[in-house]
Amino acid sequence: MDRPQILIVEDEIIAGMALKTKLSDDGFADCELVSSGEEAIEWVQNEHTDLVLMDINIRGEIGGIEAARVIHTEYDIPIIFVTGYPDQEIMDRAMVAKPADYLIKPLDYNVLLESIRKALKEKNSISNKP
Repeated sequence: MDRPQILIVEDEIIAGMALKTKLSDDGFADCELVSSGEEAIEWVQNEHTDLVLMDINIRGEIGGIEAARVIHTEYDIPIIFVTGYPDQEIMDRAMVAKPADYLIKPLDYNVLLESIRKALKEKNSISNKP
């Protein structure tokens, strides 16, 4: 598999840059970092993206849940929510986007890597079916 392209949607720029660096060090292609739902949707419209790591509370008029729903529905790109919201009501609302996973901050980086690999493997196995 080529080096997967990951879009990180995170409004805490320092946290997003740290994650971007770690993922690049672990063999993922240059990850892109944006901070709003509008930027995320625009990015996947114009650039090849294999997976999106989406925070729920982000900048802009379009929140993380709605941006994830649009990206998954219109572009069939897997979404992993990476958020500080363990609240069941928010988790239930997020399920409308059919995420590959829902991870709570602070992250266990190894759990995140496993979730990314699993989502990419599932995406590739679905897209390779006749």
